[in-house]
Amino acid sequence: MAFSFRIPGIIKRILPFGDTYYFETWSNDTNFDKHTRLKQVLENPAALFIFALLPDLCSMGRFKLYNGKDKDAEEVAEHPILDLLDDPNPMQSGDQFKWDFMFWRLLGSANMLSDSKVLKSGGANMLYWMAPDCIEWPKWFEENKSSLFLSDSSIRELMAKRLRYKTNVQDIPFKYELMKQFFDISNGVTGWFYPPSRVDALHKIIKNSDNILNAKNVNSLLAKKYIVAGKHDVRNVSTLPMGAKEADDVERKVMGNKSIHGMKSMVDIKRFVENLNGLQSLDKAFMNDAFFIGKMLNIPKDVIESFEGGATYENQEKARASIISYCVQPAADDFCKGLLKFYNISGMRLELDYTHLPFVQTFEKERAETLDKNATAYKKLVEGGVGQQQASDACGFDFTDFTEPMRPTNANGGDLAGTENET
Repeated sequence: MAFSFRIPGIIKRILPFGDTYYFETWSNDTNFDKHTRLKQVLENPAALFIFALLPDLCSMGRFKLYNGKDKDAEEVAEHPILDLLDDPNPMQSGDQFKWDFMFWRLLGSANMLSDSKVLKSGGANMLYWMAPDCIEWPKWFEENKSSLFLSDSSIRELMAKRLRYKTNVQDIPFKYELMKQFFDISNGVTGWFYPPSRVDALHKIIKNSDNILNAKNVNSLLAKKYIVAGKHDVRNVSTLPMGAKEADDVERKVMGNKSIHGMKSMVDIKRFVENLNGLQSLDKAFMNDAFFIGKMLNIPKDVIESFEGGATYENQEKARASIISYCVQPAADDFCKGLLKFYNISGMRLELDYTHLPFVQTFEKERAETLDKNATAYKKLVEGGVGQQQASDACGFDFTDFTEPMRPTNANGGDLAGTENET
């Protein structure tokens, strides 16, 4: 038997199972559709600061295409896929397209629609990111969200299924094969087509942040308001409560320009908000919310702190480079591989490259310094009699071809071989 409660937002009912009781909560306060996810992020400064940080950095990358998958592959300067990514549709530039990819992906899934799976020359193709709220999924997708598509016929059936993209003025049918989805959390968790989102887990933190901002907004409004009251002694009938005319007179005198005012009786002046310094703690709470949200997106707290005014320029540059390496690059790699697979481009490698950015050069400088140190260590090992291959392995090099072994020399360049016993 279930015990029903009418407490919206807390407990709907208690379900017994043996000796254990399970609580069923009202879903309207914990489960969110895609529109609510977008609204939550766009209307909260802490959330938007974090969720826009990664798209801002992602959009700075440059697409590079290579004729091969190995590291030494030759870069291809011209190709239809590069033309398409540079000018994906009439409404967006290539940088805006990259920004949208990362933003929609962070909200759950980035849903790309192409006008064709055939890659045409001359930039004749078009790519759009579809707003998730506008996609209508037939019942078939819900029924098959956990199905395993093992045969060619089942895959063909999936690709031929039709969806609709509906706005206030458009109703566009399209086949699933023209759509490519990129997910933040794996679509193997809750179903192939409807991915979960980290925003769902952040709902209460974002809501708390909204409450804090509302509290500061109300308190800052009341901070400029005062209560002015005449002193009234209930034991003295000659001191009557302040009347309307007396109140108006007090207000005029308090707001007047004279320094000294004659009053029949003393008045008390009190603020609505006595502790103005307490409002500063609300700002700290706001930053703490940003740290929590950033942590959910794998952005370390010290990286977010580096964007505050007290951080040095060098620390800010290193922070941006770290976010590129750990947060942006994995998503960009997934996008590039998925795009080549979508257009059936084989034998090539597409990359979203960030090495041209000044803050990424910070890491390149550190790599060069590390290489120089390793080269010095390698030289010392070889001069000390260690084999070149052994020295190469010890220093982390991939060298396999070597010149003649180096011989130790003295300060004047003379050969020291065989002089170990000389004094």
